[in-house]
Amino acid sequence: MSGCNLARQDPIVRKYVGALYVVARRLHSEKIVHDEMIVIRDLIAGMGLSDGFFRKISRLRDLGRKFADELTEQVQFSQITRNFIRLLVQNQRVHLLPEICSAYAPYIEQLSGKRTVYVTYAGRFGAQEKKSLMQNLQSALGDSIELIVEKDPSLINGIRLQHNGKILDYSLRSKLERLRRSIRGESYGV
Repeated sequence: MSGCNLARQDPIVRKYVGALYVVARRLHSEKIVHDEMIVIRDLIAGMGLSDGFFRKISRLRDLGRKFADELTEQVQFSQITRNFIRLLVQNQRVHLLPEICSAYAPYIEQLSGKRTVYVTYAGRFGAQEKKSLMQNLQSALGDSIELIVEKDPSLINGIRLQHNGKILDYSLRSKLERLRRSIRGESYGV
């Protein structure tokens, strides 16, 4: 399995990930929680917060509660996810949230034996395109693949693939953004 190696992860992170999955499965909400972990991971990454910040809010429960409230207000998360974040605050483990979010998808993949690839497209993505992409991904990854497909017109045209924390963006929007940065002399970043 590529990406996140669960065996080398902090045992506390593994326990929280496992417990979250058990609750999500019991309530038939695995996909919802999975998607929310990705959203939280991306929100946190977009905030540019340091590990030190998370350690500080873990020790200071009031600050941790405020952070959790602000985070869950940005997006309407399920009750499972809101309660999970509150549990992390209560147990002074909020600093583990980014790692838990990153470990959740590989954990599910390990249990199911499938690799989940998120496909976001702007234009036409019919059965033939899906079949062709599935064959190419199976050839490249060598495993059983599950595609989760979503339409996003803001990509303008093209496709974006996300798997195990990596994004391959072949959208026109991404190309235009790179061109804009190049013209302005800015670095590309990630």
